[in-house]
Amino acid sequence: MRFLTFCLTLVAGFSFAKEPLKYTVSMENPASHTFHVTLQYRPEKSDSLLLKMPDWTPGYYQLMDYAANVQNFTPKDDKGNTLQWVKTGKTGWTIAVKGIKLLSLDYDVKTTRKFVATSYLDEEHAYIIPAATFLYVNGKINLSAEVAVKPYKDWSRVATGLDSLKKQKFTYVAPDFDVLYDSPILVGNLEELPPFKVKGIPHRFIGYKLGNFDKVKFMADIQKIVEKASAQIGDIPYKHYTFIGIGPGQGGIEHLNSTTISFSGDLLDSRGWDGMMGFITHEYFHHYNVKRIRPIELGPFDYDNGSKTNMLWVAEGLTVYYEPIILKEAGLYTIEKMLDFFKDQISTVENKPGRLYQSLAQASAETWSDGPFGRTGDPSIRPSPSTRKARS
Repeated sequence: MRFLTFCLTLVAGFSFAKEPLKYTVSMENPASHTFHVTLQYRPEKSDSLLLKMPDWTPGYYQLMDYAANVQNFTPKDDKGNTLQWVKTGKTGWTIAVKGIKLLSLDYDVKTTRKFVATSYLDEEHAYIIPAATFLYVNGKINLSAEVAVKPYKDWSRVATGLDSLKKQKFTYVAPDFDVLYDSPILVGNLEELPPFKVKGIPHRFIGYKLGNFDKVKFMADIQKIVEKASAQIGDIPYKHYTFIGIGPGQGGIEHLNSTTISFSGDLLDSRGWDGMMGFITHEYFHHYNVKRIRPIELGPFDYDNGSKTNMLWVAEGLTVYYEPIILKEAGLYTIEKMLDFFKDQISTVENKPGRLYQSLAQASAETWSDGPFGRTGDPSIRPSPSTRKARS
């Protein structure tokens, strides 16, 4: 009897499990720089439904006003009738859903800036920041999501850290929106370099216009970095990892099981090679330090206001500290180059006036207003008496 009760309870749990929000993102006219998104969702019984767009994306600590790029917002019921809606605040849309069993929503996302923290579409590729593209149900970040990507007809590849849905091409799943928003997507005629495994776990490098360089040595060096970085912690906490090259000059952001980085192999001369290895080491090690070993404020995220913390100096500073150590352990730096790295970092900090105006905690909290490079030489602020005393 107990076994039967258990089985009935289990079946009931599966039967009433909440369906994921199902998105389709298409790009039929890349020259328009505009994505088209459709959403299907079965809302809970209520008179209204509030959908929101995050105002920032995890990993880039600036408010981005993503909602301003949403156009042609058109909600309909399962019979095709247009539903009433009203814009709600800066980031929200409230839809009348009384008696609605299935909501079908269409909207466009206009892209204007080619940058690591913004979605972008042009005639050659698409870069999708999920936080800038997919609306969520207010208060329901824990719901699962399914994303079907429809590449432009001449494009053949998609790269992302999301898990694929079996037997459905270019369709991906996320257990919740924190994972979805931490998983950028690159689309185009992408090139993938030979993958490798560390402790049986696959690692890929795939990107847009990778260029000409020694690709075998490049992947061998990255494998050494992953081996030595993971050895520092003693664990690899993901099932697969993807390095995503988004083209030159756009920055880099770490994610749970991927990283998006500015990359052009044509720029990898002898000096550029070391710099790129350092860049990749930094972003890779962030999946430990800041994504999993993190300030308490960085999860659950506040997608409306930003998740402000006084501890970014630890998240970034310790990651910078481990860069040359990992590279030295990997055999890519000599001990002299490692020490030169530390010398240069210390010299840079000591010769920047910003340290006279802000403490480390202040610089962390105020990055939302000051930008990722902080405040330097602000004439409206003078060093505090305690700072002047510390200098003496």
